[in-house]
Amino acid sequence: NQALNAALAAGEFRGDLLCFTDADSLFAPGALLSAARFFADPRVGLVGGKISYWLGEGAVQQTEGFFWRLENFLRDLEGKLGVLVSCSGLFIMMRRELCRPLPNDVNTDFAMPLMVLAQGYQSRFDKNAVARSLFPLEQEQVLKRRKRTIIRAMTTIATYKQSLPWHVRQVVFWHKTARFLAFPLQFLSLLANILLLAVSSASIWPVFLALQLGFYGAAMVGWLNDRLDLHLPYVYLPYQFTLQSAVAFQAVLAYRRGQRVTTWTPPR
Repeated sequence: NQALNAALAAGEFRGDLLCFTDADSLFAPGALLSAARFFADPRVGLVGGKISYWLGEGAVQQTEGFFWRLENFLRDLEGKLGVLVSCSGLFIMMRRELCRPLPNDVNTDFAMPLMVLAQGYQSRFDKNAVARSLFPLEQEQVLKRRKRTIIRAMTTIATYKQSLPWHVRQVVFWHKTARFLAFPLQFLSLLANILLLAVSSASIWPVFLALQLGFYGAAMVGWLNDRLDLHLPYVYLPYQFTLQSAVAFQAVLAYRRGQRVTTWTPPR
């Protein structure tokens, strides 16, 4: 963000469109031209690209692959409505006149779409503008990155929330904030199911409880699978979902205690 702000202040940006990326990303052929075509519509202020990682083998990599397939699907739906609220720093294209200075403690790939939406423009998603990059291989790196990213995301929400239209704030809540609170909601759901089972004779509650316990049982097996390198299929998803949900909630608590993230050195 400091480099972007310095370039903006120095007037170094040229042309009608700006494209931001990471130093280690590669674009698919035609990605730039494909995204630029969206700006023929004067209502469009920003276009986010589709992200594809070279993941390698392992449970955390497979989980990340599932996450990005889901994330690209959600971004495609939001883009069709003109309210893409989150991009990836691997590919962001926007109108130069809409670019504004960014605080050092916000996520660039989250703040830029919100910046554009706050100015009354649409943000779109281009599934043909593909950018690829390597993904960190170590679980510890993934979890640290997730915590850092969510602390910055919470800061970004607080920075731009009041300037966003009502419908955009709803998209931000369901795409971001609700996801960060998944871990306590999982616990409350399990507790509520146990209480309902105790006070109600309805046959549906034992089924729900069995499904929940089965999910957490699979998460425990996934934990053992990760520790013992058993290569069991499918159990990595409930394990990684629960683990990363816990880290996300930890990041929310850290943000509420005043922790902020302004700089870091990406793992390579």
